[in-house]
Amino acid sequence: MSVGGSLVARGTAAEPIVFTGLVKQTGSWGWPQCELHCRAACRTHLRPRRRKYAEIVNLWAGGNVDLGYAVADIDNSVFRYGGSNGLAADMGTVLTLRNSSFNGNTLNAVWYEGGVDADPVLSNLSASDNKQFNAVVYSSVSVTKLHRLESMGLPYVLSGGMEVEEGGELAIDPGVELRVDTGFYVRGTMRALGSATQPILITGIKQQPAGWWGLSVSSGTASIANLQLDHVTIEYGGSDSDYGGNLVVSSANVTVTNSILRNSGSHGIYNEGGAPDETFAVKVSNTIISGNQLAAIVCADESCNDMFDNLTVNGNGMDAIVYRSAMGSSGTWRNLGIPYIVEGHAGVANGATLTIEPGVEVRMAKDATFRVDGVLSAVGTPENPILFTGTEKQPGWWRDIRIDGNGVAELRCCDIGYGGEAGAAFDTGQVTTSSSLVSLSNCRIHDSSGAGIMVFSGAKPVLRNNSIVNNKLGLIAVSTLAEVEARFNWWGDASGPKHPNNPNGLGQEIRGAVAFEPWLASPDDTGGGMTGITGRPGRPLGAFLQATQYSTASSITTARATRSTTLYCALACRPTPSYWKRAATAYSTASATTSSGSSATCRRAARAALGARAL
Repeated sequence: MSVGGSLVARGTAAEPIVFTGLVKQTGSWGWPQCELHCRAACRTHLRPRRRKYAEIVNLWAGGNVDLGYAVADIDNSVFRYGGSNGLAADMGTVLTLRNSSFNGNTLNAVWYEGGVDADPVLSNLSASDNKQFNAVVYSSVSVTKLHRLESMGLPYVLSGGMEVEEGGELAIDPGVELRVDTGFYVRGTMRALGSATQPILITGIKQQPAGWWGLSVSSGTASIANLQLDHVTIEYGGSDSDYGGNLVVSSANVTVTNSILRNSGSHGIYNEGGAPDETFAVKVSNTIISGNQLAAIVCADESCNDMFDNLTVNGNGMDAIVYRSAMGSSGTWRNLGIPYIVEGHAGVANGATLTIEPGVEVRMAKDATFRVDGVLSAVGTPENPILFTGTEKQPGWWRDIRIDGNGVAELRCCDIGYGGEAGAAFDTGQVTTSSSLVSLSNCRIHDSSGAGIMVFSGAKPVLRNNSIVNNKLGLIAVSTLAEVEARFNWWGDASGPKHPNNPNGLGQEIRGAVAFEPWLASPDDTGGGMTGITGRPGRPLGAFLQATQYSTASSITTARATRSTTLYCALACRPTPSYWKRAATAYSTASATTSSGSSATCRRAARAALGARAL
């Protein structure tokens, strides 16, 4: 039965209309030209008045009803025992389908295919005993306009995947279930906003890890892709490679809240970053990431801009946030109760600032380097130190924290161990710097297969009140222009470090021009005070940078003035009266041995170091 014009079939409760075959068996009619089919702009109405029923059975074709670029209004109807689908339509059809059931069809309840030109209205559907899927099946569908997936009683099956094109928008209602067999791509906009009582489920047709490829969000050439997920569960996605995940992001803005990402064949979230000249953000909060076979979260490029809050991470191959590249934009590594893993040459890129919160654990992978070309603020507390360690606790497992010439770093109340790279005692340290804008204080530096600290290229960092123990060497200074300031540190023995200027020292060995006296008499000695870039509580990072720049100004030419000014700037932040006194003495010495211009330089350094405190 073919309809090229209009068909109106309205039954009554007592007298429903029945379309059936002469032989009561599945597929007994419908070939070659017996399908109910609308072409061009024809209309089909299978809608009874007063909630009556039209019944269509035993059709063998695309569906018991096969709609092509039609306008169809179907209500209170039954589609059963078809040799194919209960209802089949292309996406050019304008369809309203309500209060209907699909039973015993050879394939699926409802079958859609093609590009989305119209947005169907679906509600209150049921299905049973269909041989393939009791579902609304979308076959290789592309969304080019606004398209809505309603919660209508049946799941949606994405057969051959789905793609939301640039300019397209997909809205998913609370309570919807999506089952995917291959890819699900968003290059436009997708909003899946569930609720606590009606969450959205995106899962695989195969209920197993890597059962489908995962939800992939990436921008096109003309616009930025956007994804918003709230109360959404994504599961069983992620190819079984190292580059997939339940959620894969590239050059897109993504917000995930109150959601679950679980049981991926690879990662929970894999962020490839984006174009370096554009700003993208991946924000994930109040979300559970569990049971994924590889890492919970991976950032694979320096253009990643991740913001995480209140995550629950468990049962993954790595319960961690993995960074494979330096951070190219400023951000904070928050103490989420899960470690950060650094692979390769990650860290902080030039122009970026990374703040690491107290209590964070940073695990360095085999041969990894944490490189600082920007600004690093890793300020822990005695109660919650920041930990830099290896993914294996083996000396030389990782290389170093490397602060290059333009890098700025404050490492305070940190525990740094198991680096130094085995066999590289003379060319690397666990902390290696060629920058003078470095403060390393109140830290424990231990179990390096090389040096605990290495300073080269004339750098003059501030090294104070650290415990430097169990390293092959304590400190190496190479190509220094002046002595490296390393007073008030514990070197592993009360006799002080081993050095030509301290022949009886039994502590860690020091090589090169280093000022190390006085040293601390025990690991618990706080004689060196609490120091660092931020100095006493509340001092801004910029004040230290200004002070350090002034203290190393080229106008201070004499060695005595340079040493005194450096000592002054190092001591000026001390909270104890004895150190204020030492600072004042150092300041006076520097002023007396320099020109008036240099005195002004020292005075500016003093103001910067002391803040509002009067000299």
